[in-house]
Amino acid sequence: CVGVLRKEDLKLAFASGAGNKIILFGARTGLDGIGGVSVLASGTFGGDEGEGAGGHGAEGGAGPSRSRKKLPSVQVGDPFTEKVL
Repeated sequence: CVGVLRKEDLKLAFASGAGNKIILFGARTGLDGIGGVSVLASGTFGGDEGEGAGGHGAEGGAGPSRSRKKLPSVQVGDPFTEKVL
């Protein structure tokens, strides 16, 4: 995705200090993740992919189950959220 705007229309902002609220807005991320998101989540929330829910494969082996493997992802639009924005 690429955006174009005039330099004078660019708005920069930052927040400092404790107590600032953070609002995350966007589509839900499934088990396939979105590129680096799946790598970050597996590294942050459970170590390797074999840990956590579904840690053993369907065959009883030590590998990750089919549902826990990194899958190719396609970004899907959300028409409702688009209208709200």
